[in-house]
Amino acid sequence: MTFDRNSSLEEWRKQAEAGDAAAQVSLGWAYVSGQAGEQNDSTAVKWFRMAAAENFSPAHFCLGFMYKQGRGVEKDSAASAKSYRLAAEQGLESAQLELAHLYQDDRDHVEATKWYRMAAEQGNALAQHNLGATYQDGEGADQDHAEALKWYRMAADQGHAPAQYDLGVIYQNGEGVDQDHAEAMKWYRMATDQGHAPAQYNVGCMYITGRSVNRDKAEAVRWFRMAADQDYELASEGLKRLESTSKPWWKFW
Repeated sequence: MTFDRNSSLEEWRKQAEAGDAAAQVSLGWAYVSGQAGEQNDSTAVKWFRMAAAENFSPAHFCLGFMYKQGRGVEKDSAASAKSYRLAAEQGLESAQLELAHLYQDDRDHVEATKWYRMAAEQGNALAQHNLGATYQDGEGADQDHAEALKWYRMAADQGHAPAQYDLGVIYQNGEGVDQDHAEAMKWYRMATDQGHAPAQYNVGCMYITGRSVNRDKAEAVRWFRMAADQDYELASEGLKRLESTSKPWWKFW
């Protein structure tokens, strides 16, 4: 959410005081972000509550955020969930996702899946990825590799790196699809283009095993180092093993 600098703060305040819920939320968020010239969470909450009284879904979402973070109000997970639900029930995608996260944290996987699906059906890539994971793991829904693949692909096609990585794993392991190392490498490389450390590690492993590429110790080291530089522990361990072994190095993997 951004504050429209083309309008003065007083113009926004005038609209907000006239009862414009959208202006109230924009003004409130300007106080959260400091775009109003100062950061004042208590003032932000005041404006969010005024808009929420009109049942304006973005205001409910913003109040959910403030209660979750304890900004301008006491931290209150129940109040946060209530506000997110009020927004989610009006179809606000971001609120549906946040509500799903709350249920996931409480280990209510069935309810989390319900809200992930609602957000996923609106095209939210993170929700699509999490719904795919639900079907892959069988938590919150019956395990279904075809459904997992479908939702992962939707998220991956939007450039969501974790989904691209998980697609790679599915093709590498042949989970519900024919095992296809070349396809796995394709998705891993898409994720590595975004700096995804587990994907970088798996690409390194492919260069060790020679799956879909020629064995290449230098390339394996290069990819492991990228992941290790992001503190990915498996890559750090892999580097140690590669650098301490003699030929034929791949037999020690």
